[in-house]
Amino acid sequence: MTKRILSILLAVMLIMTVTVLSSCGDSDEDNTVQTLDNGDESDTAADTTEEGKTTITLPNGDSATVPSTISSVVTVSPAAENIFSRLSCDSYVTASYSVTDDCTDSIVSAAPDVVIYDTGANIDVDTITSAGIVAVEFPTEAESVTSIKNDYIKFVGTLMGVSYSSEQESLQKGLDQAKALVAAQTTWVSPTVYFEVSYEDGTCYTVAPYSYIYEIISISGGSNVFGSSSDYEGFISVSEDDIIAANPSIIFTVGLASDITEREGWSEVSAVASGNVYEITMNCSYAAAEAANTMYQYFAVYLGFATEDDF
Repeated sequence: MTKRILSILLAVMLIMTVTVLSSCGDSDEDNTVQTLDNGDESDTAADTTEEGKTTITLPNGDSATVPSTISSVVTVSPAAENIFSRLSCDSYVTASYSVTDDCTDSIVSAAPDVVIYDTGANIDVDTITSAGIVAVEFPTEAESVTSIKNDYIKFVGTLMGVSYSSEQESLQKGLDQAKALVAAQTTWVSPTVYFEVSYEDGTCYTVAPYSYIYEIISISGGSNVFGSSSDYEGFISVSEDDIIAANPSIIFTVGLASDITEREGWSEVSAVASGNVYEITMNCSYAAAEAANTMYQYFAVYLGFATEDDF
């Protein structure tokens, strides 16, 4: 009888021990902020490697190991900031800086899980990565709109474990809208366009085929002045004399319009003489669709299909 009672007591104690041990991993508060998961997307861009880490495809095609759980991100990229917002993940962006900001020390002090920066951003990537922070480059020279959808938007969606297909569709819808507006005008004659990316000491940096900006100019009804030569590809540099000789009807710039209109020797350029020099926001995000529709509006007014009051 004594042995039987002892056996029962030991069994009860064993059950209690297992129950206590199994509950050690439970908590009344879930501290997980974001776990990398592809949501409902069928095309996976991330593969789990070691515990707590995941290998993910970067926008430039390379791979990187990132934390599986993302709780904080710093952006030094307008495009990344836009995509985080569009995917409703902006609450995880703890700080955003301009590409010209000297923000390396601030980033290291903040110790985010990931920092996303544009090509040419004024940061010391080596210092940031040495601090154990994953640094991801967002190339500013996307080859096409498709690349924005499949590389940039997809990357952020995969990184944050959220569905990104609706944002891809939204970008395409915005571009299709601009294209349909142009197609509706049967007598449309594409204005010639010079798009200035940057300017330094007499050298102009612009776009050519195999640049998403070149594609957007075409979608919105314009004709890039440097589109005829197969020698041009992507982002290129040309001289001021090249621009003056090309004599574009419309000029877009990501800088200040006054920097162009006040340049010596440019007063006779058609776009400058007629006041058709415009500042525009452009980056590898939904801003590309917004820019396409803005360009269409300027083209439509220039061609007489609309007035400024129509927009």
